[in-house]
Amino acid sequence: MDKNTANIVPLDDPQAKRQAQVQMKFMNRIPKAALATILSSWLYFGYSFKCLLDAQAGGLSGTPLKVAWLALAMQVGHASKSFRTRVVALSDRSIVPNGTLHLVSFSAMGKAKRQPALRLTGDQCPSVDVFITYCGEEIDVLLDTVRAAAVSDYPKNKFRIIVLDDSVSAPVEAEIEKLGGQLGNVFYSTRGSRPKTHTKAGNINHGLKYVTTLPGGASDYAAVFDVDMIPSPHWLRALLPHILRDPKVAMAQAPQRHYNLPDHDPLGQAMHILFDVIEPSKNATNSSWCCGSGFVVRRDALDGIGGVPEESINEDILTSFYLTAAGWRIEYIPEDLQWGLIPQSIRKHLKLQMRMCVGVISTAAGAWSPRARMMTTGEKYGALFPAVGFSVAVIMNTVCFIALPWLLFTGAPLVAYSTASQLRTLSVLFLLKLVALFSYDFLATKATNYKLSLTSNSNSWPIPFQFWTMVRFALSVVTGGGVPLFAPSGLTDIQAAKSLAGRIKVAFWDDGFVVHIAIVVSLLAGIFTSVLTAASTPTLWQALFLRAFWPPVFLIWSTYLEDFSIPISYALNPPNTMDRSTLLDRDPKTQVAYPNRHAKDPLQWLSHLENALQSSWCAFQEQVALRLLNMRSIAIAFRALALGYLAATATGSPAPDLVSRNHPHVVKPKVFLIDMFPPEGDVWYNIPEFNLLERNITVPGFSPLFPDAHCTKDGSVCQVVTGESEINAASTITALTFSPLFDLRKTYFMIAGIAGISPKVATLGSVTFARYAIQVALQYEFDAREIPENFTTGYVPLGSFSPMQYPKSIYGTEVFEVNDALRQLAIGFAKTATLNDSSDAMAYRANYASTSAYKAGSQPPSVVACDVATSDVYYSGTLLSEAFENTTKLFTNGSGEYCTTAQEDNATLEALLRGAIYNLTDFSRIIVLRTASDFDRPYAGEPSTVNLLYANQGGFEPALQNIYLAGVKVVEGILQNWESTFKMGIKPNNYIGDIFGSLGGAPDFGPGSEFNNNPVTPSSRKKRVRSLVAKRAAMAGIYAS
Repeated sequence: MDKNTANIVPLDDPQAKRQAQVQMKFMNRIPKAALATILSSWLYFGYSFKCLLDAQAGGLSGTPLKVAWLALAMQVGHASKSFRTRVVALSDRSIVPNGTLHLVSFSAMGKAKRQPALRLTGDQCPSVDVFITYCGEEIDVLLDTVRAAAVSDYPKNKFRIIVLDDSVSAPVEAEIEKLGGQLGNVFYSTRGSRPKTHTKAGNINHGLKYVTTLPGGASDYAAVFDVDMIPSPHWLRALLPHILRDPKVAMAQAPQRHYNLPDHDPLGQAMHILFDVIEPSKNATNSSWCCGSGFVVRRDALDGIGGVPEESINEDILTSFYLTAAGWRIEYIPEDLQWGLIPQSIRKHLKLQMRMCVGVISTAAGAWSPRARMMTTGEKYGALFPAVGFSVAVIMNTVCFIALPWLLFTGAPLVAYSTASQLRTLSVLFLLKLVALFSYDFLATKATNYKLSLTSNSNSWPIPFQFWTMVRFALSVVTGGGVPLFAPSGLTDIQAAKSLAGRIKVAFWDDGFVVHIAIVVSLLAGIFTSVLTAASTPTLWQALFLRAFWPPVFLIWSTYLEDFSIPISYALNPPNTMDRSTLLDRDPKTQVAYPNRHAKDPLQWLSHLENALQSSWCAFQEQVALRLLNMRSIAIAFRALALGYLAATATGSPAPDLVSRNHPHVVKPKVFLIDMFPPEGDVWYNIPEFNLLERNITVPGFSPLFPDAHCTKDGSVCQVVTGESEINAASTITALTFSPLFDLRKTYFMIAGIAGISPKVATLGSVTFARYAIQVALQYEFDAREIPENFTTGYVPLGSFSPMQYPKSIYGTEVFEVNDALRQLAIGFAKTATLNDSSDAMAYRANYASTSAYKAGSQPPSVVACDVATSDVYYSGTLLSEAFENTTKLFTNGSGEYCTTAQEDNATLEALLRGAIYNLTDFSRIIVLRTASDFDRPYAGEPSTVNLLYANQGGFEPALQNIYLAGVKVVEGILQNWESTFKMGIKPNNYIGDIFGSLGGAPDFGPGSEFNNNPVTPSSRKKRVRSLVAKRAAMAGIYAS
């Protein structure tokens, strides 16, 4: 059955739609708050690092210096756990279809994806096998789940309930067979004695095999529920439509809700961050995870990956990785369709935490198992990231709560600075960090309808147990003892001990929470010592501020005190838990039970007073936070400040400002026209739009033939003629870029010249705008009469051995890519021009109409988006043109479209790029305009020599005129829209720069960035030189052999 036969309709529930809209309003702001949190935190850390270096240079040494360094390291370590959560909230693309690992992806900002509520109607429904896994839990819990699943609103002959019993329980078998006799669609199966590994995954795989033996064989779809998860009656009709309507979707997953949360949920067991923030964010990037229960999956998709992976006890996440790697998608459906039980004791919750700890690590190991061969290397590293992030957070936080008491016991200041101004700046930056944290948690609260706090994502009390579990796991792997097994919790627990003394014994001795007592006591002692030290100084309040109550450290130890007191409060005063029967509405006749409304309310335990206070305070927060997050100018300023400061500290000092930019005689053009020889330059003189001859500025380093730059009186538009050839262009533009006579940081450069044209793409007089400039002649060259028979051309990329191999020796000027968003705007302006043509051009281009591939060459002039080839050799002919057409495709990884032939563009772009490295030019403000003056190859039957040397093609004059006619529209468009659009720059939507990645980012052509996707720095240049020397030495050895 597919979407063509299924009757799928949207759910008409106005109240639910309104609630979803409200939640999505806040949800779509969470990535911005997460980004603000990360940037503000690292801005603070960066400035703290600078202050520490300044203090060290000023003479700080000994214990105070060690304490300051350790305090800063501790702050970074403590932040690692919350950073990991907020990076995921920003956009978690641990696994995406192309296998690329994105730790932070700005493309998902504001695009959280919420699937619409759909329903499958009618009786023409696909068949489903519903598996309920059982492992010794209470029989009543199992039976409630089975009954609810068996009476689902779905054709009874289209689904079966299979209880998979890993406890081999005779009473369970008897009860299930009894239900099977009553309902007809309930079955029991067990795989015998429970094995020591592959618990749930092995049980499900057994069920997948078992149903093949039932009448009718396996169903088209499979579903899985944990033993305690009671499904809603319409769960199948709600999940299946999302699979049926898209053949690429393998699984639909519903959130897990719980109906027995204790007072205030002190352990954070509701997991609303996962199900209401992280999963919708992952859904936006097609990287949702299976959550282990409440999902429906295509049987053929599951069989295609070999069933449920048994390499990890977190089989759900590993299943997600395998399905995604196989090309399937998982849709997360934010409907409340299942309600289960959270562990009602701290011991059971702790066992769950330790199980998840082992599961995260073993899942990463499973991604590298032989069975994971369908996963790409990128996808495997994507699976590794959660384990690495989790492990680093646990280890660093373990070090933190051990080191923090020692820091406090020293009595030394916990912050270092050299001036009072630095201390004030540090305080302001930390305040900004707190505001960002507060905004994030507030938005998460509103998006989840669940109360969260500044510390809700940093619950630290399980960390000692998680750390010990990681150590045990590592030892078991090293010794070959196998993965630690998770088993259902027993009944001996804190709540089971009735007396206070009994509860204290169970908690602190049996469960090991004595560690938490030790941490709390040592922290309090350290705080007391720090306060006593401050009291002995003349300036008490300042001393307190710099020691125990330095805000960043105060936040850490107060969080640890709160978190590590949770087990203690559990022992002294366990939370109230309601009997499960009071949380269910049960039909006395059928015994089918569903959670009641009171049990489903996540804020049910808040008092009326607390609700009222929270509502009024949240209303104030909402107005402040949403306005801040909606002010685009503030966001832009904040990003610029954070990124600019981090770049400056990374290099030690800001790049030197080579020009006195405020000098009254410095010219600050908005547009700079770059022409190559006099006929191109002349078209800009004596025009009605502006006068370029009002100011003539002689620039040292310009060509002796063209020593002046020509500008309008106000300097808004300037022009230079470089002289023909690459050397002239590079020399002139370098002199211009580094001249103290111009401030070019906000200038738009437009290369405006004539060129040869490929008749495959355009015709004489056409106006082209390039995204790529390719230096096609930067190759080995053999005479065409002496090339091997298997060569298509005499041109071979440098360092390679045949024409179609990518160059192994890269010089850096092979390819440049400019701002495509700016190019599209320029094309739009140019298309408003009426282009020039000539009768000679019309007659000559008509000769190309007889060849179908040259149809574009026989048409009238137009504005075209295509790319430019640079070569000092003025070539002509079909063979050379096709060779360089292939070079264009090869050098740009298939993205470039060869159409124009020129001499200077790569040289000009290299000079502008070198200026951009020193912040003298903006490489995102470059337009490459070339007009077609002649064809690069003859028409059918015409000799190449005639095409180049003798033919009157008639394109020279129209091409020159069209430089002006189209170009002036671009210039006017920039000037007229300067304040509204162009002053701040046009943000690129593509990579910009050279093949080395010198300006930062990853080139979408070539072998990748030489500088690890970072802007070039002096140190990275030195590394690059050493790398080139090594590569060329290796190549020399190859050639010699």
